[in-house]
Amino acid sequence: MRLFGLVLLLLVSLGCPAASQWSVAPQICIADTTSESCSMALKISAPDDAPLSQPACLYLGTQQQTCWPELPKALIVDVTLNNDTTLTLQQVDGPVLLTRALQVKARQTTSRRRIRSPWRLF
Repeated sequence: MRLFGLVLLLLVSLGCPAASQWSVAPQICIADTTSESCSMALKISAPDDAPLSQPACLYLGTQQQTCWPELPKALIVDVTLNNDTTLTLQQVDGPVLLTRALQVKARQTTSRRRIRSPWRLF
């Protein structure tokens, strides 16, 4: 525990703030049933030190969604998901800037819940 505190103090003192990360909201999409797709608007915000002047593309899984000649500081992207997938923002000829897991949850499952237990004591 003491080692963790020292490492955390060292990172903060070297200028590695926790706010220098990309933010994606929301990361969970809620559908009515498990068989339906889910649509949502993702808000992606860049940190202050992000390389925004280079072209980048947004991927859902392995499928390319859109590309920009220069990334804006904040962007809103409409997506439709059928199952859990990965969101990736990558420079065209460079490294991956952002990778986040997006989850799809359902309000109701397609199977019915059993009302009675399968056995009785008396």
